[in-house]
Amino acid sequence: MCGGGGLRGESSRSNHVARHQPRLPPLPALLGCMHLQPPFNTEARAAAGFDEAWYLPLAEQQAAEREQQAAARKAAKEQQEQMQQQRHEAVVQQPVNA
Repeated sequence: MCGGGGLRGESSRSNHVARHQPRLPPLPALLGCMHLQPPFNTEARAAAGFDEAWYLPLAEQQAAEREQQAAARKAAKEQQEQMQQQRHEAVVQQPVNA
């Protein structure tokens, strides 16, 4: 069979496009990248079909997660500083051999 026709070419082209287009991550991963922070344009969101019951819980959840992450970073930094201070004190207290 020579000549192929449009279907073969189209199929081949669409397969090529599908292989070379970037793939989007799954929806939960995308939601993890979104940062919903007030103030919200409630009129525009309502016109788009998103009422506050949909996005306010997400925004509150993300805010709570950001606060937890910040607290964990702060605690880790304080612990690291405390360990560095203890090491410094241990070195200073070592007798110097002459």
